[in-house]
Amino acid sequence: MRDIQVLYQAHLQQLLSETGPLLESLGYQGLLVASGSPRPCFLDDHDYPFVVNPHFKRWLPLTDNPHCYLLLRVGERPRLLYHQPRDYWHAAAGAAEGYWVDSFDIEPVADAEAALKTLAGWDLHGVACIAEAPEPAAELPGVATNPPALMAALHYARACKSEYELHCLREANRIAAKGHRAARDAFFGGDSELEVHLRYLAACGHTEAQSPYGNIVAFNQNAAILHNDRYGVKPPAQRHSFLIDAGATFEGYIADITRTYAAREGLFADLVARMDQEQQGIASEVKAGVEFVALHERMHQRLAAVLSDSGILNCDADTAFGEGITRLFFPHGLGHLIGLQTHDVGGWQINAAGDRCPPHSDYPALRLQRTLQERMAVTIEPGLYFIDQLLEPQRENPHLNWPLIDTLRPCGGIRIEDTLVALPGGAENLTRPAFTALD
Repeated sequence: MRDIQVLYQAHLQQLLSETGPLLESLGYQGLLVASGSPRPCFLDDHDYPFVVNPHFKRWLPLTDNPHCYLLLRVGERPRLLYHQPRDYWHAAAGAAEGYWVDSFDIEPVADAEAALKTLAGWDLHGVACIAEAPEPAAELPGVATNPPALMAALHYARACKSEYELHCLREANRIAAKGHRAARDAFFGGDSELEVHLRYLAACGHTEAQSPYGNIVAFNQNAAILHNDRYGVKPPAQRHSFLIDAGATFEGYIADITRTYAAREGLFADLVARMDQEQQGIASEVKAGVEFVALHERMHQRLAAVLSDSGILNCDADTAFGEGITRLFFPHGLGHLIGLQTHDVGGWQINAAGDRCPPHSDYPALRLQRTLQERMAVTIEPGLYFIDQLLEPQRENPHLNWPLIDTLRPCGGIRIEDTLVALPGGAENLTRPAFTALD
């Protein structure tokens, strides 16, 4: 792998070469991107954890410093207002350092007020601004905030990754794989859901605020809750299963990995092994030019065979798929775009102009309906769950083998998730090699 500084400089030049003509075509003289501001808790004296503007961290890996501003003008060197406060109440940012600093003209500012005063002295007439409201810089004369045409074009382009971005995604997956191994060992070692969660964070070297999303740690029937984030403090009396959906970050880019484990051999363990096989099977179909909706439907066909072969359904696979029975067991989408955000933007966009397709009539929870393009990063995460709210209304359905379903209900469900990058002849799996490297 080439040095990360070389990869980053190529990434930055690519962004500059793409963004300049886009701004000119839309009539803008430049682009101002705010890192963001902390948000205070209601009626309290502390803030919610700071989350950086994803548009800001696409340009530079500065993810934990609010009140920073990046100004881009066509043909000029990028300028960065760098927030460097003198603060003994909180840990404050030191001098800017790292492989990215040589690419910017950096001007330190002591606080948000100083940053705004500096911005007011710049000529920002005709400049587009990307920032979360409320943002004082957005009120400066001549600034156009979050213009829809610009936002749509940037969101659409984000799906396809540069070599630098792919490097960051690989590193994030390596970090997350360490956490997943620690979590697996903690489960089989007798820990509670909360203890597993904490061991995961420790292995990744992350705080909760640094994690890309709240870890989903689910024992037994809790695995039927798609986003279980209320951790049991005490170990359960009996262990049947363990589902963990947890990620990590590297330079602002995100890993999103799910694994499921059976506590012992038996039918549920066989189902986990079969779902892992089917997940790898559908992953092998990922490549540039494939419609993601078609992959999602083929996964439902694969799941229909799993349900029929295992005896969970009293019908053949064609009937299970044709009558939509698989949707009772797999209610979410096969995957989503991933990168700067866990569920990255642009999954329903038809084009760079911002036209969007409606939710799919059969699969409204599917977050991605685009044709896969080269270097597009997506998750592949099929599931098989025993969710009371979905199954109970079907009590009279003769195709459901209720005695077997009731036997499996305490196990909750199965989800297995990797990140893949579409290529012309197939895909690169960014997740599996990270686990293999730990063996």
